[in-house]
This record gives sequence, C-alpha cells and structure tokens, in this order.
Amino acid sequence: AVHPDTFLKVAFTEEDLAQLPANADRDEWITRLWCAKEAHAKQAGEGITQPKSLKITAIEAETIFVNETPIHTIRHDGWIIAHTS
Repeated sequence: AVHPDTFLKVAFTEEDLAQLPANADRDEWITRLWCAKEAHAKQAGEGITQPKSLKITAIEAETIFVNETPIHTIRHDGWIIAHTS
C-alpha cells in the first residue's frame, strides 16, 4: 500500500522518517512504524490522538523503539504485527 503524503505529515516527524532502514521496503517500514506507535499507545491504555508525540527513537532489526520503549514487529503472511513485551 502506498501511504499518502497527508498521512505521513500527520503521523510522523521528519526525525521519525529519518529512522527508516536504508534499502528496505519503505511502505512496509512506514506500516511498521505506525503499528509500533499504535502498540505503544495501547500499552499505555490510550489511543493515538497526537501521533507525532510518539517519537521513533531507534530501530534495531525488527524492534522499533517508541519513546525509548521497545516494540517488536514482524511480517507474517503479508501482515505487520507489533507487540510490546
């Protein structure tokens, strides 16, 4: 799926997008970033009302750190799954 520019502008900061792995499927990784933000918000018992306040602080392999919290992501049968520990 192609992510419209309006979604990218609302959902991510430039710093978030700068974390995207080089030579990776951009659409897949944008989906991973969004799923990681959602998982982080749900872990906190909240929804995503201000997505840019959920900062992508690092990516290590398939683990995305949102506000320093590790969120594990995988691709399975064409789906992106994100979960907290």
